[in-house]
Amino acid sequence: MGKRVLIFMILLHVGCSSAKTDPERDSCQPGATQPVTRTNTTAYVKSLRDEMRAADIFALIVPTADEHQNEYVAESDKKRSFISGFTGSAGTALVTLEDQLLWTDGRYFLEAADQLDCNWFLMKSGQPGVLTLTEWVLENLQRGQKIGANAKVISTVSWKYYVDTFGQKGIEMVQTAEDLVGKVWDATGERPPQLDEPIYEHEMQFAGRSWEDKIKDLREKMMDDNVDAVVVSALDEVAWLFNLRGADIAYNPVFFAYAIVEKSSSTNPKLYLREHNARLSAVKAHLNCGDDGQCPVGTPDCVNVLDYAAIESGVQAFNDVQENKTVWISDSTNYYISALITNKNQIKSSPSPLLLMKAVKNSVERDGMRHAHIVDSAVIIQLITRLEKELNEGIEWTEIKVGEEIDKLRMEQVGNRGLSFNTIAGSGKNGAYIHYSATEATNNAVNKNNMLLLDSGGQYLNGTTDITRTFHFGEPTDFQKLAYTLVLLGVIDLAMVKFPANKTLGSSLDTLARRPLWQYGLDYGHGTGHGIGMFLNVHEGPARIAGRRASSSVSNERPVYDGMFFSDEPGYYDEKRGFGVRLETIVMAKYMSTEYGQSDNTLGFEAIAFVPFEKKLIKLELLSESQRKWLNTYHRECREKTGVYLKNKGMQAEYLPQRMQRKDWSVFEE
Repeated sequence: MGKRVLIFMILLHVGCSSAKTDPERDSCQPGATQPVTRTNTTAYVKSLRDEMRAADIFALIVPTADEHQNEYVAESDKKRSFISGFTGSAGTALVTLEDQLLWTDGRYFLEAADQLDCNWFLMKSGQPGVLTLTEWVLENLQRGQKIGANAKVISTVSWKYYVDTFGQKGIEMVQTAEDLVGKVWDATGERPPQLDEPIYEHEMQFAGRSWEDKIKDLREKMMDDNVDAVVVSALDEVAWLFNLRGADIAYNPVFFAYAIVEKSSSTNPKLYLREHNARLSAVKAHLNCGDDGQCPVGTPDCVNVLDYAAIESGVQAFNDVQENKTVWISDSTNYYISALITNKNQIKSSPSPLLLMKAVKNSVERDGMRHAHIVDSAVIIQLITRLEKELNEGIEWTEIKVGEEIDKLRMEQVGNRGLSFNTIAGSGKNGAYIHYSATEATNNAVNKNNMLLLDSGGQYLNGTTDITRTFHFGEPTDFQKLAYTLVLLGVIDLAMVKFPANKTLGSSLDTLARRPLWQYGLDYGHGTGHGIGMFLNVHEGPARIAGRRASSSVSNERPVYDGMFFSDEPGYYDEKRGFGVRLETIVMAKYMSTEYGQSDNTLGFEAIAFVPFEKKLIKLELLSESQRKWLNTYHRECREKTGVYLKNKGMQAEYLPQRMQRKDWSVFEE
């Protein structure tokens, strides 16, 4: 039994009450200084427990996700953040009548330790001796006790797992009749309103394929799998399928909606749209429907636009047909929706067919992504050039200023529609917080004494971008150079790999990026690469580059296919030494030639973002000949692509200073 479990079990058995505090967090020790980012949620948890008693449940699971299982949720849906005070994008809270715990992954250990008040126990997922949520429930709840959740925010696969697992001990998993956390939040009068922003067409010049053709592709897939209908619940899948975009969730160009598509072309697809009356005028011409949202009789290429709440009756209608229709409802759909079909034999619950269709980009999307990343690379170079110049002139910069200036530059670019996530600018120790977000209370100076980790991205009509570089504008320590170089070697080794096409899992590639760090006993607590959407979500499945030990959800992992885009982003984070390193470049999987293989049986990666790495941070003697060749080639492409783009914009003289001129773009003599 690990230390955390042992201490926690001792606390349980000695009968501690609501005064329990986390014994492993330094900031929770007697007399310790409280972090400025900490939020005390004691009053909220007390109110929640009152609601739990009224609902006759002993425990309540509060996940991060919303009704559509989004990773990033709207402000009004951040219920886990409200009840716990932890604002990271990944985590699950468990509140019982006696205890309160929060599980999160390695990206957020430091952030959660600071933000959670000391009544919360931080459960560091994947660490030795730390129980999973289900393990903790089985060890600490008694037979006959009930554990509840809002079924609208729990995926079907998770709900079934909870039911089966808890049932082994006679613990009952139940749907709460109300959204209990939402009820407590509403009572404070502080819950933000839901957003229903305008919806607009994503034009063919960017999408590359019409929504009508995408519907045909989906119907062909349904015929192949002998399925009669598909219920689409993921917001990025709805947006992609109908070539529409919105802004209901910050940083994600999506809108709240469901869809149902039936195999028969005589039945028009249905789009269940929130605030559909107000938004209908913006989409009716694109979807060929009438002023009332309905399709004229006999119009095949048309979509019926219905009210969002009507999805329930739309799904339930499959219960009423005389012949049993097989309905494809992804196992990531919330359990409330999938439970509306009473005959479970009618359900095909495997991952959505749209996952792979969306992830494999067409030729127009590929070209768009390439161009968007060159534009975005130029933004990084402009910002860093100005920052370095002004630091040398004695002008003061802070993390918040860096974020504001890079965001401003991005949004000035043609075709930009905002950011793809909240900019991470971590100076010094803050760079060790993997998903750090600067606030007035934590706002470090950016200067010549500290490393700066800058992770940022944008949403463009022709692509979604995400890039990270780490800088030092003074004299780095030898260990900082070692850490940077080891991370860079991981970047290069992953970028150079060739592997069997369309059947290799990303989890089998993850170790390539970690190996250089492992040789020195170092590592990082996040996956190496995530998929990325095309003017959609910055994190996209179904493939990713992450070892199983770094991923809690690999059951739906799919191979890497030609035309998928990924981040290549190993890192190293050292809170004690006060810095972090992450180097992230977006790459595209594409067919590669080999000496003996066929042209369509091997994949490799093509880099599409071009920002040079920092020469002063590289220990050149650690690079092999092949790694040196890759780096020289990459830096030459930086000059030829980003450099030429800046030159064509009339900015070469200002934004390509001496350290980025031709002689210095190559780390080694060519």
